[in-house]
Amino acid sequence: MDAGNVKWVRLGDYIEQCDERNHSNKYGIEAIKGISTSKTFIDTKANLDGVPLQSYKLVAPRYFAYVPDTSRRGDKVALAFNDSSCTYLISSIYCVFKVSVLDKLSPEYLYLFFLRPEFDRYARYNSWGSAREVFSWGNMCNTMIPLPTITEQQKVVNAWKAFREIKEQNEAKAAPLMQVCQSYIQELKHKYPLQEIGPYIEECDERNVDLSVRLSQGIANTKVFQAPKQVALNSKSDKIVRTGQFGYNRATTRNGEKISIAYRTGADCTVSSAYGVFKITNEDIIEPYFLWMWVSRPEFDRYARFKSHGSVREVMDWDEMCKVELPVPPYEKQKEIVDGYKAITERIALKQKINDNLEATIQAAFDKAFHDAGVSLPETIIKQNKVPQGWTDATVGDFASVQTGPFGSQLHNEDYVESGTPIITVEHMDGKYIAHRNLPLVSQNDVDRLRKYDLHTGDIVFSRVGSVDRAVMVSQHEDGWLFSGRCLRVRPYDPNTGSYFLWWFNQPVIRQLVTASAVGATMPSINTSILNSIRIVFPQKDIVTQFCKMADGLIEIIATNLEEIRKLNDAREYIQLSLSR
Repeated sequence: MDAGNVKWVRLGDYIEQCDERNHSNKYGIEAIKGISTSKTFIDTKANLDGVPLQSYKLVAPRYFAYVPDTSRRGDKVALAFNDSSCTYLISSIYCVFKVSVLDKLSPEYLYLFFLRPEFDRYARYNSWGSAREVFSWGNMCNTMIPLPTITEQQKVVNAWKAFREIKEQNEAKAAPLMQVCQSYIQELKHKYPLQEIGPYIEECDERNVDLSVRLSQGIANTKVFQAPKQVALNSKSDKIVRTGQFGYNRATTRNGEKISIAYRTGADCTVSSAYGVFKITNEDIIEPYFLWMWVSRPEFDRYARFKSHGSVREVMDWDEMCKVELPVPPYEKQKEIVDGYKAITERIALKQKINDNLEATIQAAFDKAFHDAGVSLPETIIKQNKVPQGWTDATVGDFASVQTGPFGSQLHNEDYVESGTPIITVEHMDGKYIAHRNLPLVSQNDVDRLRKYDLHTGDIVFSRVGSVDRAVMVSQHEDGWLFSGRCLRVRPYDPNTGSYFLWWFNQPVIRQLVTASAVGATMPSINTSILNSIRIVFPQKDIVTQFCKMADGLIEIIATNLEEIRKLNDAREYIQLSLSR
């Protein structure tokens, strides 16, 4: 859709209010629906015993309904579109309308417009009243909407439907994996006593005397083999770790309170002679991967650290390893657990690979704009000051507002609650996106008090201290959240350009520029003045629009995948935690 050719029109010229009632009692209680702020019809919670239904309004297929009252709804409008083949009944106080010119405006396209957080903010801002605030029918009619051709509208709808199907498929595939995580927990915890693993493992001391094994490896405290920091010139004394064996660094000193241990699934390799190597003697009793899951737990790290001893350096010796206890369920049960864990791990890897490919696609489209203009990369513009003709050379402050997060006196740890609106800080910046983990929450009163520091879809959030070159974009999943005093918010004046800002800020030359502009000797920091002065160069408007439209669609898929990855990681962690007693 070419934004330059899209006109904005008054919605009231394309919709018509409807007031058809259930006078004949054609529809019964099963047809009654409520309307949620998530823009869907829901089963009503009202007690309807003995309630006459003649006054209820009808919502035919492809009709809309909304609740005019916008008070006490979390700044959202309760609105829904009937995309089913059934007719619904709703309360007489609600408003029903339909698209009156179907050859000009697609109802499905209009529904996508209503799904935008910007519409909620617009409706809330334009609600009026003393006892309660109402977004009236007149207000609805005065709403301005972008109206491309009906063909272009259908393209947008088709793309949205495709994205929705991908999301639904992801959730459907993830659900069985989540069920696996919970199926065996109680049984494992209460049915099977802990046993020492000593009778089931055997120490290995095979040396690489003939140098037949060429692959040298170290072991990380993340429980994986990795390239060693240093490779010995003569590795004849190094120990061989065969496929299916375990290797571990017996020294636990200066290792981040963790023990470096890993299960070898790849080709044979060698490790330092100071490391321990062992294997399971009877894999029909203990499945090797099951044991690896057990020793990957944080509890095992703490146990190993506690059992370590020594004067010069502390080590967990072989005798202590043999005393490690674990539950030993039947092999079939172990295999079920392992298979569930592996399935989750493999799906996480698949989703991450998809996201990596999508990001590469966005980066290629970003680079193409520069190549087409005869500029190799943004570095050429910044370092050689070669701005293509027709491009806009400006600063962030020319195209966006920059806001520092709330001061410490405005928000304290004791303000956090168990259920409420999340606040993001530096710890939640994961690549270009916001990580949904360990989020502090505040009450609605604090949200209202700190409204100046809210987040909208398309905003960019910077780390204000430390790694000041980190920038993430707010997706629709984080719309309405807050940001902390350790962050800066960049809000483009044109909210549809957020993805361009995101990619510009994440170019290596721009990250270097931000870092070089930071102040502070001990802890680098940036402020609104510094960020306002950072250079940003825009191609012609149609190029930016085309890039952002493509990028926004792919970013939505990335965000959906990240949400599934977060759930799958939770499930995987749940499996490991369930192994604890």
